[in-house]
Amino acid sequence: FDEYDTDGSGALDRKELVRLVKRILPDSTQMQLRYFQVILDVDGDGNVMYDELMEVIKSCVNGKREMKAAPSDRVAEVLGALKDFMA
Repeated sequence: FDEYDTDGSGALDRKELVRLVKRILPDSTQMQLRYFQVILDVDGDGNVMYDELMEVIKSCVNGKREMKAAPSDRVAEVLGALKDFMA
C-alpha cells in the first residue's frame, strides 16, 4: 500500500489507485478502473484507505469460498492477484 501512496497521505487518491490497479490488472479499462475506485472507496470520500482496501479484499476472498458455482477465469485471476497483493 505504502508503495502506491506516493504523497504519504495514508490514502490512495485516484491517480495512486490507478497505478495499483494497473499493476495488478494491466489490461484494465477506464470503466474497470472507475469500478474499482467506487468499490474500494467504502466511505465515499474519494480516497482509498488501507483499511478500506483490506476490508474489500477480505470480503472478496471470503465470498469466493462461499460461491457455489465455479467462478469464471477472470474472477479467479482477479482473486489470485488480490491474494498475491496481500502477501
